[in-house]
Amino acid sequence: MLGGVSAALSPFLWLSIPEGGTTVFLFSNEAWWITFRVISIAAGVLAVLAVVGDKVADAWEVRASSRTIAEGERAAEKSILDLNVVLNEAIRTLFLTGKGQAQAVEALRRIVVQMAAQAVGPGTRATSYNLHREKDDRRVLKDAVHGTWDRRDKPNKPFYERLDPDLIIWTMMDREDDEPEVHDYPEEIPGFDWSTKIERYKTFFNVPVKAGSVQLGMLSVNNRDVGAIGGAQRAVIIAMAKALALATAAANGAKIMNEETDRQTARDALQPMSETTASVTATEDGSTK
Repeated sequence: MLGGVSAALSPFLWLSIPEGGTTVFLFSNEAWWITFRVISIAAGVLAVLAVVGDKVADAWEVRASSRTIAEGERAAEKSILDLNVVLNEAIRTLFLTGKGQAQAVEALRRIVVQMAAQAVGPGTRATSYNLHREKDDRRVLKDAVHGTWDRRDKPNKPFYERLDPDLIIWTMMDREDDEPEVHDYPEEIPGFDWSTKIERYKTFFNVPVKAGSVQLGMLSVNNRDVGAIGGAQRAVIIAMAKALALATAAANGAKIMNEETDRQTARDALQPMSETTASVTATEDGSTK
């Protein structure tokens, strides 16, 4: 702005008034004012260029923002298309019976993890676990099936509730299947240690595969980049888990599902009592107050 003002005022500071064929300056130091004139004009030009440059930058920012929005829309659209693949396969399992239906559900698990990985993008691993019960009714997550995109790690180690009852995954299993949240490094999560995971992933999302209150398994999705799992991907992964739960429940049959619902209701009723008993015992032996 100063350059523009200088350029505007400089004609008044340098007057060409004929007087005996010479140029008259308002100030006696002719060389100084010639220099000032050149500098002021240059500053004025630079000021104009700065304004133009600012306008160009704004235009580029708008275009960049538009591209970001467009990319987000394309990612969301692709996620929905991936979900449609899962839904079509889930519907297909409903027309089968017996061994054929059980095999179709296993095939659906493989499709779910692959589509979940594709829905998030490069650097993703999606894993489906089946839930089993030990004789003492404690849970085991195993039979891992993986889908990856630009990842090679495929851990198959099962999770045993009796060996690690405080593992965060059991808390996640007890929640509603539409409640899970995406977790990003370095968020502090009770029962979870980022230091053992950071080399493989920095974002994860675990969704219980449930039919009503009956726990059937877990769909776990993680990515090596923070913030990789957005709102659209979260919703799609939840829907994929629900589709898998629907197909699995149908394959199990109404009788088994109703029996398991009754058992789960009994477990839920006993859980507050178990927590109260544990609290009383801890108080009596002096370990807590």
